[in-house]
Amino acid sequence: FLFVLIISVLAVMSLIMPDELLFGDKEVFYLPDKYSTENIAMIAKGFTWWRAIMDITILLSAFSMIILLVKKLKSEHQKKITVLIAGSVLVLLAGLYDQLVDLGLINSTYLLPSALFIFYLILNFVPYLFLLEEVAQNMQISQREKKWRDLVYDVNLIVVGLNRMGHVEFINPYLLKLTGFREDEVIGKDWFEFFIPPKEYYSVQGAFIEALESEFHFNYINPILSKSREERVINWHNVRTRDQNGNITGSLSIGLDITEDLREKVDLTGKLKAAQTMIDKLMNK
Repeated sequence: FLFVLIISVLAVMSLIMPDELLFGDKEVFYLPDKYSTENIAMIAKGFTWWRAIMDITILLSAFSMIILLVKKLKSEHQKKITVLIAGSVLVLLAGLYDQLVDLGLINSTYLLPSALFIFYLILNFVPYLFLLEEVAQNMQISQREKKWRDLVYDVNLIVVGLNRMGHVEFINPYLLKLTGFREDEVIGKDWFEFFIPPKEYYSVQGAFIEALESEFHFNYINPILSKSREERVINWHNVRTRDQNGNITGSLSIGLDITEDLREKVDLTGKLKAAQTMIDKLMNK
């Protein structure tokens, strides 16, 4: 805000100040343009209010841009911001050099036009860096999603993703095969109303809410209903899901059907270990 205010004041000064005060009585002379019959107004070396306003505006703009970019250095686009900072510093240094030339302290040509042109090229190049990075990120995401889907689609374990409302966002083919439902019959439905037996509804839903809000139940056993209303007892291993900001968005649950094992009273250690391995793989993807 301060920078904008200063530049606004300088702009108003350049409009209201008389030419004699702005350029100086003896500071203006005219050179003929060798390519035309017109004369070009030039300003001799030394201090003038016009030169001060122009240089302060350029330097202030470059300096403010550098400050804003430095504050963004910790963002995910660090490389691009570093390139922009380098271009801004180039403009700032060229502006300072030209100020010395204007004051007659250095007898040389102006560097600022060249610096601005280079910065213009940088500004045109940066979007391509963003595009290339985005393409690379999308390829990595696609590869991770493919590996994840290959993993959850090829195992004889239940995989269910719920949002914070308890609605089904993802379900793997094994659960559909186990319960007899189609995917379009399940996606978007309330998991507890659709799959949980009425006698277990409040306890299971309460455990889900408690898991998201406070204490998380990593392991949980409860029955679910198939399309034919048959009960299947599932041993669940649960993890919270989060968005990019770290906010909890729901849960991802890996389930092992232990119905027959309970009936036959077999040792579940091996299968529970397989479920734990599955969880570890999913969390590392």
